[in-house]
Amino acid sequence: MATWIQYITPILENTTSLAILGYIGTKAIDHYKTRSNDKFKHTHEISQNTYAEFFSKKMEAYIDLASLKQAYIIAIDEYVPDPLLEVENINYKSVDLMLDMRKSIQSNSIYLSSSLVSCFDDWNKKFISIKNGNEYDIRERWSYFQQMEEATGEHAGLLADQEKYLAFEKFMREERMLWEKLLTNIDLDVAKLRKIYNL
Repeated sequence: MATWIQYITPILENTTSLAILGYIGTKAIDHYKTRSNDKFKHTHEISQNTYAEFFSKKMEAYIDLASLKQAYIIAIDEYVPDPLLEVENINYKSVDLMLDMRKSIQSNSIYLSSSLVSCFDDWNKKFISIKNGNEYDIRERWSYFQQMEEATGEHAGLLADQEKYLAFEKFMREERMLWEKLLTNIDLDVAKLRKIYNL
């Protein structure tokens, strides 16, 4: 069987053939460079697209968080307790917005600053303790809520929710400093983004 050496040797013995081989080699190198440049360009485009997508999601996360924070402040400022209400007044809207902000931070933590996430973690550890304790207490006392449903006609689930929201409001009062620190951190991050990107 003939080897590649047998085929290439006659060519190498010919000066003209050497020139042709040199030309072909140069073209091969050029082709490789072109392919390499195309590959680099493609990789660069992917990197740009990835960055653009990440930046877009980062902005969406902060816009959502800033909107929720503003709505929360309004809910606190505009809340008027009912003096005729027999049970303790609960600002349900502010609690719901707090829970929405918590969910938003948890879902978008990869796009948020490390200082904001760290601040949230400090607050959230304490919140989880209250939340889990309240849920356990409600399960343990579920028969009580069922009895209250029979006595008042109000659904047991709603009665349990009232206690849950009361527990959350109490927690927010007790941990006010941590929560306000979190809100301040959101403002600082948004201000930085505005300054960097001239928004």
